[in-house]
Amino acid sequence: MIKTILASSILLLASTAAAAAAQDELTLFDKLERSIKENMPEWTLAYRAPNPNPKYKVIMYQWNAAGREISVWMTALSSPEKAARRFSELFGDEATEKVTLCDIGDKCYEWGGGSNESGSLAFRDANVIVRINAERIAEGPAYLLRRFAFFIAEEIPAV
Repeated sequence: MIKTILASSILLLASTAAAAAAQDELTLFDKLERSIKENMPEWTLAYRAPNPNPKYKVIMYQWNAAGREISVWMTALSSPEKAARRFSELFGDEATEKVTLCDIGDKCYEWGGGSNESGSLAFRDANVIVRINAERIAEGPAYLLRRFAFFIAEEIPAV
């Protein structure tokens, strides 16, 4: 009887800890959504797609405003070192096409977006990697890319 109670208590504690850890990760995504809603109210969240497998902390978003579109892909890795390696794998080879931005996260690249109506920005901050794409932004996407990046980076906790 005591062994059963002890085993049940251990299982309850383990499942509570796992649920709390999963909720902490979702908190980052929830904070991001709230920040964009509060700071950029003209943008409407049109699409939110978290990976259903909790092993992979990945989410995709799409925001729309007056025919314009911003999409965000974000992943949280287990450490800043793993994030740095993965960021280099994903974006390191394209560095010749990019302008390095020093004011967002630990590493940041921006490409396209000059006089085009589309552009992209990717940054790494602590253990999080973010890529933002802008489409149909007639006034030039660079400003909006940086604005979204700024509000996202503000929500990433220091590791």
